[in-house]
Amino acid sequence: MNAENSTRVGIIGRGAIGQPLIDALRDGRVPGHVLECVLARSRREPWEVERLADLLDRRPDLVIEAAGQGPVREMAAAVLAAGCDLMLFSAGALADPATEAELAKAVAKPGAGRLLLTTGAVGGLDIIKSLRCAGEIDSVSLCSTTKPQALIQPWMAAGRAEAIATASAPVTVFDGTAREASTKFPSVANVSAVIALSSVGFDRVSVALIADPDARAKTHEITVRSADSTVSLRIENAFSASNPRTSRITPFAVMRWMQDQRAAIAPGV
Repeated sequence: MNAENSTRVGIIGRGAIGQPLIDALRDGRVPGHVLECVLARSRREPWEVERLADLLDRRPDLVIEAAGQGPVREMAAAVLAAGCDLMLFSAGALADPATEAELAKAVAKPGAGRLLLTTGAVGGLDIIKSLRCAGEIDSVSLCSTTKPQALIQPWMAAGRAEAIATASAPVTVFDGTAREASTKFPSVANVSAVIALSSVGFDRVSVALIADPDARAKTHEITVRSADSTVSLRIENAFSASNPRTSRITPFAVMRWMQDQRAAIAPGV
């Protein structure tokens, strides 16, 4: 696949997730895909812009969101309306019913792009989706453990935040549904959103978030029970060096997806 026929990629955000994708595309490490444009708060490179309209003017085939739930709410509908496929890292934005409804309406319009979700920092979603197809899933739970600082949120009272920051042993910071987790912990709970959207929905997935001062990795323990199977997954991911709220593996999920797309188009190439 030559450059002329390559998929043109736009990226929203250049942080711990966006920058590795930018580097890989610029270095030619994702065959069949080229970097078209990056939307960032300030322009540092020739391929960067500061307005969504400028990114869309470049007519990318695929836009990858790597900037958080706020930009999803602000920009996703416009990206889809422009006919671009949109890959979300911040799937937790769909926990907001208004956002979910707006994007469902956007993708239903003629000529709209597709709304895509990345697996991000977890795996095993294939068997979870298979169980959903097979019949009723009885229960889905997620227990995520990370560093205390990653779970401290602006809405917390000062005393609560201090207790989490100074804990000498693991402490449960949150115990509730995936919808609540995605809303209250927008920068760390996107895994719960992806699992919810792959299984029984935001209101039926139970989530526990644990702050562990001795955590050396970000850990996700997923349990799914149905009449056909019981699935237990434990995933330990190294932290991103630039952002401890993010697993280092996260951007590679989209790189793998892009490679899979090329293989599907041109098998054996």
